[in-house]
Amino acid sequence: MPAEVLFSSLDVYAEAEKSIRLNCNHIGAPKPTVTWFTPKNLKLRFYPPSTTANSNSTTKSKYRVNENGDLEIDNLNLNDTGLYQCSVSNLFSLGFSKKRQGTVLLEINCKIKM
Repeated sequence: MPAEVLFSSLDVYAEAEKSIRLNCNHIGAPKPTVTWFTPKNLKLRFYPPSTTANSNSTTKSKYRVNENGDLEIDNLNLNDTGLYQCSVSNLFSLGFSKKRQGTVLLEINCKIKM
């Protein structure tokens, strides 16, 4: 069965210095690979804990793609604002017109401390 995005998170408003989870609900067999693209064009995927594919410590500590395809972002700041895109694929996805991408607009509210 071709990979397909069923739904992704709606546009999200979050507070600075908090964490957030962006959803990318999908189907497909075999299990699709979920890839997230950040507003800064970082490409993020789930890697089992035993692999070192996400060895960049800044990326690893700030962004996490869970096994189910959700993207977790820690310690939000204004630089995290923008359009996030999840993309799913498997070996049956090529040539099919199913929805294989979802987008989420993330806006960060920053409280000014005086």
